[in-house]
Amino acid sequence: MESCYYSFVSPEDFILQKLKVGRLRDFEDLATIIERSRADLDQKYLHRWARRLGVTEELDYILSL
Repeated sequence: MESCYYSFVSPEDFILQKLKVGRLRDFEDLATIIERSRADLDQKYLHRWARRLGVTEELDYILSL
């Protein structure tokens, strides 16, 4: 029997990736993700990595919606 392995990206990492790419469609996707999972997001992680990636303003904007 063959084993199958699946990889999943955390919502936080997905948000950071979308912020880094920064296309209009990415921001539309982010609004939906934030709306659905805001309470469960690791805000500390998001802010720490947003600083490292240079997307702090974008993260602040999308979290303010």
